[in-house]
Amino acid sequence: MNLEFFSSYGYMYEIIMSRIASILGNEGDYDFSNSISNKLLKESLRNRKVYALVGCIYNNLWNFQQNENCDREYIMLTLKKAYKLSDIAKLHGWKDFLQRKLKDL
Repeated sequence: MNLEFFSSYGYMYEIIMSRIASILGNEGDYDFSNSISNKLLKESLRNRKVYALVGCIYNNLWNFQQNENCDREYIMLTLKKAYKLSDIAKLHGWKDFLQRKLKDL
């Protein structure tokens, strides 16, 4: 991806692509959803943008849960990582959402 494009439109790109990945996962296209999330993760890390990371982590975890039988410990560990990242990045909406998910386990 072009760095100039991402620095100019990165936030909008993150929002749109993370939503598309979520919709694809909801429709059962887990592999394509994960590929979008993984690309978005790489671009966000490369460009030092934190907003999409938590959403991508959760999206991939949700897709994995739908596709596989994963144990509670793996889910808890992944949710805790996403929670800590949301806390560091001050993403309060994600932090609250993940805290509820952790309590539900």
